[in-house]
Amino acid sequence: KSMLDQMSHFDIRNAKCTLESDRRIIMEQVLSLFDEALEPPLSVTFDASEVSGIPIYMKDEEGSIPLISRDAIAEIREITSYPTHDEIIDQFNAFVRG
Repeated sequence: KSMLDQMSHFDIRNAKCTLESDRRIIMEQVLSLFDEALEPPLSVTFDASEVSGIPIYMKDEEGSIPLISRDAIAEIREITSYPTHDEIIDQFNAFVRG
């Protein structure tokens, strides 16, 4: 029961790290996994690979790749509807809490 109580109030910002340098790596991983801005765009297959000469989506050997880089997303995030980093961390916390 004690562990369930702890999990119900979980906040990754308050997590204890043996090495403080690990905190940055863990936070980056959470942001990478929960950031919807990094997900490939929803696509619908139809009979064209481009519209007016512009690719609909890009592919590499492993599948779809984002049309915008992480750095570019960071620069424009505040003017988009994508969640902020704090909102992403809050989503992760809610996920852990169940």
